[in-house]
Amino acid sequence: MSFAKRIYKILKPSLKPRRSLLATLSFWYVFSAFFLVLLTTVYLYWSLVKTLEYQDSLLLSDRLQTLMLLLKANPKDLSALKNRVENEWVGRRFERLYVTVRDQTGKTLAETAGLSATTRELFFSVGSRKGELGIASLFEVGEGIVFRSLMAQVQAPGPPGSVVTVHLILDRSEESELIAEYR
Repeated sequence: MSFAKRIYKILKPSLKPRRSLLATLSFWYVFSAFFLVLLTTVYLYWSLVKTLEYQDSLLLSDRLQTLMLLLKANPKDLSALKNRVENEWVGRRFERLYVTVRDQTGKTLAETAGLSATTRELFFSVGSRKGELGIASLFEVGEGIVFRSLMAQVQAPGPPGSVVTVHLILDRSEESELIAEYR
């Protein structure tokens, strides 16, 4: 084998045409820009979902705190509690909150006006299924119908040791539709 053929075999791999530097840099620029936009979009979506869940939990906690204060302020007179539950929170269009207050025997002391039979059934099924005391739980009833539930036991008016169960259900269907638009 001649000297020229040996040199050609050694240099042959380096004689292959390479991509241009411009094409390589352009590819990595487009890939990194796409990745950053994708990562930012995922983070913003996650942030929106967590913020809405946190606001709902705060809303339920605030309403529960209000009811507890009403029960403690005047334990003999339940008219302020009934007024708050049955009248004041009903007219809010974007805050569909359903409340029921029951004593130990299951007798309803106060209930949100205009509860449908389906919503009334939710209070019983959620209470036995997922309603842990003091923990807001999220559950889906049907296609796109999502609720957040909070249940707590409060010292009841009457003899010591009697307890009232306060159950709040917040309709999150509109928030779920909003989040579904971004998927």
